[in-house]
Amino acid sequence: MIESMQPSIRQTAEQFYKILTGEIDYSPVVMQFFKSAGSVAAYKHDDSEQKKVLNAIRAIPEIQKHCQQWLTLTDQKHTDPDLLAEQFIANIVSSVQEDRLISEYRNICGQHIRTAGRWNDYRFCRPNKKVGWTLQMTVKGSGRYNCVRSVIDTEPRDILLFAPDAYLDNYRHPDCEQWQVTWLLFREDYRVNDLLDWPEVASGIYRLKAGTGDQLSALENIAADLMKADVADTTKAIRIRATMVEHFLLRCTDLIPETFSSEKDHRVIKAMAFMEENLNSSFTLEQVAAEACLSPSRFSALFRENCGTGPMQWREEKRITRACHKLANSHTMIAAIAAELGYADQVTFSRNFRKYMEMTPSQYRKRFNKRFNEQ
Repeated sequence: MIESMQPSIRQTAEQFYKILTGEIDYSPVVMQFFKSAGSVAAYKHDDSEQKKVLNAIRAIPEIQKHCQQWLTLTDQKHTDPDLLAEQFIANIVSSVQEDRLISEYRNICGQHIRTAGRWNDYRFCRPNKKVGWTLQMTVKGSGRYNCVRSVIDTEPRDILLFAPDAYLDNYRHPDCEQWQVTWLLFREDYRVNDLLDWPEVASGIYRLKAGTGDQLSALENIAADLMKADVADTTKAIRIRATMVEHFLLRCTDLIPETFSSEKDHRVIKAMAFMEENLNSSFTLEQVAAEACLSPSRFSALFRENCGTGPMQWREEKRITRACHKLANSHTMIAAIAAELGYADQVTFSRNFRKYMEMTPSQYRKRFNKRFNEQ
């Protein structure tokens, strides 16, 4: 990817419009987007595979709506063309980020560069459960991740790993001109199960850091080989790529601190199970501590030592993450979601949701629930 060859924001919007309305069947910049989203078809030279992906995206009602709006608004001379183009691309990106549509998680690797002011400087958010694991390694610049528990700002050599049900939301750090990320998408199997035991920084989100330039170079070399690998859907090609993913993850195990242990105290595990089973109920710290047969103060300290956060905050993260899935995948009323997750009322739920997600539940649903918006 050569940044200097990138088209202008308006030219990019025009290419998106033409390819999504069927005026053209190929655009380098649009296929670049599909690659960054993890589409195997985008890496192939098979036109039929690429057209299959395009036709599926073109059929999305929301895509058709955005294209019609673009056509209407471009005729209005008073509209700022650059702002219009930026909004159009952002709407298209949001509409196709449903990963099951184009991301197949068949042991593939790619790289994405987000540059301030360019079309590819979009927020990447996948709130739904994914079909595989996602690994993202910052190579240059800095990215910002909303991990529900906290906001993580990455720097070169930071590696984040996301379980299929983890909340995935990131964008270029506002203080950084450019952010370069190498990513892997893979499915869990017997080869890698024991290589995914990393320090957890939030629910289903894990973090490591390549401590030296040599460690980063070794990982980059494996990733480069994986990017060049055959992306065919044959059993042989998939297994070859799986071996490369295993090699990458094996290298990552060298970065796990010697003092790290994923083994949780049995009392903490019992308390976590109690909170999971009673997310929709009201309970106190004292009640949870009693489940662990500990005093509240001793239990809180033990829980934080094992999980990196307090027990009630851990419970809140679970509720907010579950609320995100509900909002993005159902028509359930917000008040009903609040009640289902044990909140006293919708106002309390909305206040807590906004604290973690930086938007209200209704704003979140409008942005990420395509089926709801089509009604």
